[in-house]
Amino acid sequence: DTVAGEIGGFVSQLDRLHWPTLMLSALVLIFLFTIRRFFPRLPGPLFAVLLATAAVWLFNLDAKGVAVVGEIPAGLPQLAPPQLSLDALPTLFASAVGVAIVGYSDNVLTARIFAARNQYKIDANQELLALGAANLGNGLMQGFPISSSGSRTVIGDSVGSKTQVFSLVAMAVVILVLLFLRPVLALFPTAALGAIVIYAATKLIDVPEFIRLQQFRKSELALALATTAGVLLTDILIGVGIAVALSVIELFARITRPHDAVMGQVPELPGWHDIEDWEGAATIPGLVLYRYDAPLCFANTEDFKRRALDAIEAETAPVKWFVLNTEAIAEVDITAIDMLEEFYDELAARGIAFALVRVKQDLYAQLKRSGLLQKISPERVYFTIDSAIAGFKEIGYPERS
Repeated sequence: DTVAGEIGGFVSQLDRLHWPTLMLSALVLIFLFTIRRFFPRLPGPLFAVLLATAAVWLFNLDAKGVAVVGEIPAGLPQLAPPQLSLDALPTLFASAVGVAIVGYSDNVLTARIFAARNQYKIDANQELLALGAANLGNGLMQGFPISSSGSRTVIGDSVGSKTQVFSLVAMAVVILVLLFLRPVLALFPTAALGAIVIYAATKLIDVPEFIRLQQFRKSELALALATTAGVLLTDILIGVGIAVALSVIELFARITRPHDAVMGQVPELPGWHDIEDWEGAATIPGLVLYRYDAPLCFANTEDFKRRALDAIEAETAPVKWFVLNTEAIAEVDITAIDMLEEFYDELAARGIAFALVRVKQDLYAQLKRSGLLQKISPERVYFTIDSAIAGFKEIGYPERS
């Protein structure tokens, strides 16, 4: 069910509220927040479990209608490989992909949140390997698909756990409970469990991060809010799909119209800079030094060509050289190669030389394989802007056949 459906179901059944259960849940929640506020080093959730279980036993709350966990099957899971038929695989595959996407997304996002809070690094590939291995072993014991537990992670963080020893201790406790303490756990009220989950969920809501997104870039905030709404109004899988789709759209939008710059010199400031960023910056008459701050691909070839030609038209002196600064262009696709060839021919027809500067080795190899490098001439490819400027001053005009 969606969150909206859950809320609707809750409201529709308010007349069936069980007050002892509600009071127990509220008391556990108040206890947890009080411990976090005044005694943050104490393991509040552990005390909540013990006290709630003791309350059920002392006051016979289960007889008064407070739901408890109840009898737990004895023993440990047995190795039992799943029985699968080839006919069931297509049906299972689609569900498995959805579960894997949601599980991995939840795992990595939770890991990143707490890695940022506690200043340690995570390896997303290692997380995927661990999650896959855990689910493989789980499947061999007739378990259901698993991922990280946000609530358990919050509880571990709140009690000060720093290493994987926390999980090993938790596993040992679970085994001991299954073998020896099942009657005690059977008295644990589910209302207290709900309160613990709510408490853990509140620590996953990071309002300052939303404020930070708004200050950084409003589109990032819109993406976060849309993803949140998608998860709340639909379900987790659709919400993740919305997040991925919107992220791709935003990335595509930035690539289709990136920042560009006509570069010039600034008095008393070494180097070459965007002339729009500095008052008094000036270009060299007859030369356009142009930088395009994105990889060239099918999505932005027309934008590049239009803005590059606009930069030429904006010059007051006749342009003799057009130098493309490729420091932000890591790679090109075949559509970009075709556009650059057309652009080169158009400049040549207007008597303007075309040169490249700060070309990375990977880009150089792509230009060479496409044949465009030979057309431009390797002599017109410069390592530094200063060497390109020196070449312009030495030649000053394109070679003519």
